[in-house]
This record gives sequence, C-alpha cells and structure tokens, in this order.
Amino acid sequence: MEKIKIHKKFLFTEVELIRYLKTVKKFSKIENEILATLTYKKAYDKLHSVNTLVSFPYKENQETTISKRPLFLAKDIGNLIKEFAEENSPIDSLLVNPTKKRNAIIRPLQIKFVGKGNSELLTENTILNFIKRKSHYEKNNYTLVLVLEGKTKIKLRKVVDWLKTNFFPFGEIVLISPDNKTGIIEFFQLKPSKETFSSIKIDKDEMLSAFNKIR
Repeated sequence: MEKIKIHKKFLFTEVELIRYLKTVKKFSKIENEILATLTYKKAYDKLHSVNTLVSFPYKENQETTISKRPLFLAKDIGNLIKEFAEENSPIDSLLVNPTKKRNAIIRPLQIKFVGKGNSELLTENTILNFIKRKSHYEKNNYTLVLVLEGKTKIKLRKVVDWLKTNFFPFGEIVLISPDNKTGIIEFFQLKPSKETFSSIKIDKDEMLSAFNKIR
C-alpha cells in the first residue's frame, strides 16, 4: 500500500478551496474531485464532530519547488494542485486532522464518477458491477467515493449485503448522490456498516453557505 506524505503547502481549509472553485467558470476533473472531497468532508465532519483539512498527494521530487511557490491569489491554489499533484497515485485527495501530528491522515479518498454521460437509470446492479471491478486491488484503508450522476433507483441493502459477504479491498465505500431538482446531497456509508448503514442529507443551502460567505 502506498506510503502517504503530507506537504504543508498542500494543506487547505474548506474556505480556501471554495475560494478557488469560485474563480473557475467551467469545472475540469480536478475541480469536480475537489467538490466531491468537500462534500465528503462536510458529511464526515458532521458525523464525527470534527473540522478536517484537505490535502492531496504531491510529486515528492518537487518538494523544494512546492515549498517556494507563493499562494497569493485564490487561483494560485488551483494552479499548484494541477501542476504538482501526483496523478499516478491511486489516491485523489485526503482528509487530515490538523490537531494530530501522528495519524494525521484520517481518510485517503479515491473518487469515481458513476453514470457521467450516461442516460441509463443507475441501479444497485450498476454499483455492484462497478465495485466488483475494483476487487483486484490489494487490501487498503482507502475510502472509495462514488459520485452518482443521473437518475437513481438503488436498493442499497443489496449492495451492503454483498459487501458483507464478499472480499472488497477498500476500508470504506460511500455514495454521494446529488439531487439536481431539490439541491439536496445524500451521503451513504455502505462499508463499514452494522445493522443499518450511516446516511446523512446535506441541504443545498448548507453546502452553498460557505460559497456565499466568501466574497
């Protein structure tokens, strides 16, 4: 499993990342991943009553250059991430506990978008077929974040039951399901789970409140 290092220049607050996102007219893959990370962070912080930071794997052979890179403007954050984030890492982003020096990394996230560009209804079979293709990974403590894009009709219990009875290498798997009509974002933790899986709804106003506070 990949050893993860954190660079202090690659540690960001929610406000800093949202300030950057507000400068972007059209989101690319990295902006969509940042937004998915912030959604996960919002749910995680609510469930665990913490205030985490966000980080990204970086090109370790560029540490000196990264350390000297100034971050004066919001767009500088995006340029830094795009230029020096390690694209070959299986991890897209990280949640970090700023109060701990040891075990500071709470969640390494791998983010995937399911249903993008596809008009078909997303069902439990869509999710199961997707995660089965991930079963060849070695066992790890990563979180697999599946962002659902499109119409959904998913029997989550079937997915949870499959995860309980079959090997799946990721330590955690969550679904993020935005409703474009209501603006509500639903968060489901399918693994690990007990009798019931964890779920939380994030209201559009709550998710966008941080955007609106930033000038």
